[in-house]
Amino acid sequence: MLMAWFSGRKRLAERDLKHNMLTYSSTGEREAFERTLQEYLSSCGNVDLNRPLSDTDLRTALHCTIMADSDTLFKRLLDLGVIPTEKEKANAKLKPRFRKILIDKGFLPEEA
Repeated sequence: MLMAWFSGRKRLAERDLKHNMLTYSSTGEREAFERTLQEYLSSCGNVDLNRPLSDTDLRTALHCTIMADSDTLFKRLLDLGVIPTEKEKANAKLKPRFRKILIDKGFLPEEA
């Protein structure tokens, strides 16, 4: 019984963290977003970061880092093995710091 309660609390906490990440990235609250994503990464363990954060909102953690202008966590997610989609690459190319990270990681060709 206690294990079921703990498992339910963990799922609720994970859902709340995902919701907060989506909210903070939309409102541009970079520090709050970074704190929430760090907490999510440390508490959720082996989670598939390539998947959308919600069933109704198809933004991924990587997309949210671009929206929140968090280049540090963008790089960390790539280091953790997240593969950017074409849409995420297109959004990241609009911001010089993110474009440089994608080039350095080999996801974009060198600029001419």
